[in-house]
Amino acid sequence: MPAGLLFLPKSSLSTHIVGGELGYTCLGNNNYEVTLKVYRDCFNGLAAYDDPTNVFIYNNSTGFYIVLPIPFPGATQLSNNTGNPCLIIPPNICVEEAVFTYEVYLPPIPEGYTLVYQRCCRNISIVNIVNPEVTGATYEATMPDSSLAICNSSPFFVNFPPTLICVNEPFIFDHSAMDPDGDSLVYVLCNPYDGADDFVPYPYPPVPYTNVVFVPPYSATNPMGGAPPMQIDPVTGLLTVTPTDAGQYVVGVCVEEYRNGNLLSIHRRDFQFNVTTCASATASINGGTNSILSPAVFNSCDGFTFYFPNNSTNAITYLWDFGVPSLTDDTSTAAIPVFTFPDTGLYNITLIVNPGSACGDTAYGIVYVYPVLDANIMFPNGCTTDSLLFTDQSIASVGDINNWFWTFGDGTSALEQNPIHAYDTIGSFFVELVVGTDLGCLDTVSGVITINEKPEAFADPDTLICHLDTIQLTGSGLGNYQWSPAYALSSDTLQSPLASPEVTTSYTLTVTNQWGCEDTAVVLIDVYDNLEAVAGPDTVICPGGLVQLNGSGAVYFNWTPSAGLSDPNISNPIAAPGASTLYMMTTFISSCIDSDSVYIQVNPFPEISAGIDQAICIGDSIMITACCGTSYSWDPPETLSDPASENPVVFPQATTVYHLTASDSTGCPLILEDSLTVTVFDPPPLITTPDTIIYLGTSAQLYSIGAEYYQWLPAAWLNDVSIFNPISTPLQSITYKINALSVEGCPLSDSTKVSVIEDPLVDFPNAFTPNGDGLNDYFQPVVLGIFNAESFKVFNRWGEMVFVTHDLAKGWDGRHKGKDEKMGTYVYVLSGKSGTTDKAYFVKGNVVLLR
Repeated sequence: MPAGLLFLPKSSLSTHIVGGELGYTCLGNNNYEVTLKVYRDCFNGLAAYDDPTNVFIYNNSTGFYIVLPIPFPGATQLSNNTGNPCLIIPPNICVEEAVFTYEVYLPPIPEGYTLVYQRCCRNISIVNIVNPEVTGATYEATMPDSSLAICNSSPFFVNFPPTLICVNEPFIFDHSAMDPDGDSLVYVLCNPYDGADDFVPYPYPPVPYTNVVFVPPYSATNPMGGAPPMQIDPVTGLLTVTPTDAGQYVVGVCVEEYRNGNLLSIHRRDFQFNVTTCASATASINGGTNSILSPAVFNSCDGFTFYFPNNSTNAITYLWDFGVPSLTDDTSTAAIPVFTFPDTGLYNITLIVNPGSACGDTAYGIVYVYPVLDANIMFPNGCTTDSLLFTDQSIASVGDINNWFWTFGDGTSALEQNPIHAYDTIGSFFVELVVGTDLGCLDTVSGVITINEKPEAFADPDTLICHLDTIQLTGSGLGNYQWSPAYALSSDTLQSPLASPEVTTSYTLTVTNQWGCEDTAVVLIDVYDNLEAVAGPDTVICPGGLVQLNGSGAVYFNWTPSAGLSDPNISNPIAAPGASTLYMMTTFISSCIDSDSVYIQVNPFPEISAGIDQAICIGDSIMITACCGTSYSWDPPETLSDPASENPVVFPQATTVYHLTASDSTGCPLILEDSLTVTVFDPPPLITTPDTIIYLGTSAQLYSIGAEYYQWLPAAWLNDVSIFNPISTPLQSITYKINALSVEGCPLSDSTKVSVIEDPLVDFPNAFTPNGDGLNDYFQPVVLGIFNAESFKVFNRWGEMVFVTHDLAKGWDGRHKGKDEKMGTYVYVLSGKSGTTDKAYFVKGNVVLLR
């Protein structure tokens, strides 16, 4: 075991460290007071403060250290002040502080000193660092290099954070520090240090230490989350956070000390925030919020005495005020009071919990004292489905009745004063009315209504009769019968009397049972005194077609012949005759009868045709011809001379499908459709030789591309006038017109001009290579046109003529007197005349001979 290393008993590692800080103050003459503040959990922590507590001072130049064995000065329990006097502190929060001080002589040295205190362990319940129960704490202070400061004092924090802050409550704390030397201070959130562990909880000397390890997403700059998260003002040291989750969190705050732009020291405080859900006193009379806008409401319409509930929480004392303006003793300190009001009226009451305390709260209520309201109702017994009147007969001695709530015992209700209601089933039903006044009074009255079975009356059938006939009416239902009117009846009280009306009559049957419940039924006897049969209009159909006949007259019908009919005994059968047919319809009711006929003509199908497809060139028109109809409609109409014509002229600008809709009045009534396509050819324009310039005596190759057939006009000087690429050798300027037909037969045209220059063009190359390769081996002029040469001479650089000819077809081969001339520049001279105008030519220039 290394010398000086002290192992403490395992029991001394109990979790208890809450926080701490280490600093120093210069007393003069190289004497310093070292101050160590250690904060301990006095509720959960089991390990006591160490006595003595060892602070180690390291010489940063040599690494040697001294030990300050500081006696335990005693501890002070800190107040659990949340900053909100109305919040109730949980009982498991206890933090105590011990302040250890020691005077020591420390002469100035290069690189300064480092002061260290280590202890393990932290509370196991800390949520933002890894393995807090085996993580210790290191509190450190540094004295600067003697070249930066002599007799420096570290800054110290003015206030210690409260032991408790509340979830979802904004927390604002002055975490500023003072510096005895007046140095500049900068505040940051920083990493707390670990140090020691559960095996060596109180090392001697201290072990190497690093930053604590945060549990993601927590970090030194975001140690507890929150909305907004923790921040510290770098200038003022104001610490702010609104925590959103309960728990214990380790937080590090550093103050950096600067002088003349140099960092002298960093003073680090490491402490534990206890974040919990805090409770406050809340006043409530009836369990609601009971604010001024939502007070508790009490009504009494039969007395002046009220019993008031109390649903307040976390309250100790109470003060009730019952709002009687003329009284000063209308108060109570009871939790659940009873109070008798002196008179009718509306009273505003208040309940104050913890009166006179900054933690008080107030609830509000309204009391309506308006006796007497006497509710009363009236209603008859009735029958099922009858509409029954329910009458309110309530009386209010004070105020006006202005609201009603009826329940009828069958799951329905109404808000009218005197509603009408019907029951669907028999039985006894509990009827209740709650009435209220404009003063807030309520009263309830109830009764039982009996509903008996209502008979079901039936009368049938509605029918048609002839005015010469008699019919028996049929009634049903349990009870006594009464028919009305009694006109043309054999009896008005029989269940099934005989009726012989001569005019249409509606008879009503009333059935009454033993409870006086009634029901009615109506039967209509429609009397015919003048019957007329109408078989409908004659109709034309197509072969295989269907038509619905629509006859009218009496009640019964018979159609003949029946062949092709869906039903010959109804008024409107479907007819499908194979050929034109005359149908006879007979209609009758009892002794009344009449007949009529309708002719269904079956015409053949029309044969409609739009004609054959056509083709035209763009810009042309053509007549299209339809067939075999009497009525026509062509579409689209925009390029038609007459859309309703049998043979319109069409002039489309693009290929178009023309749709024909037609019918034939001589055939069956069927509209048929057909179509034809008019193809429009739009060949591209000719691509023709552009205007050309030539010299008299030469030819021009002409062309015109894009057609199938050609004719060039005029034919003068052309080798062929019917091909696309004739050769022209004009003696003077001329313009040719090309008339052509495309492959589709569409006409095309174009023109080109050939301009003729009378005098020839004479030109020379500027170099030649007489090396026998067959390329550029001779030097001679290039002549376009008619030219009469007089002489063509070549001279070397010394003026010696090395070549002469009168025949321009012969060129110089680069030799003189049988020998090759040297490479170099030579002078040529050509003289002659134009073969058409005798214009004299004298051409002189240089040519380079290359080998």
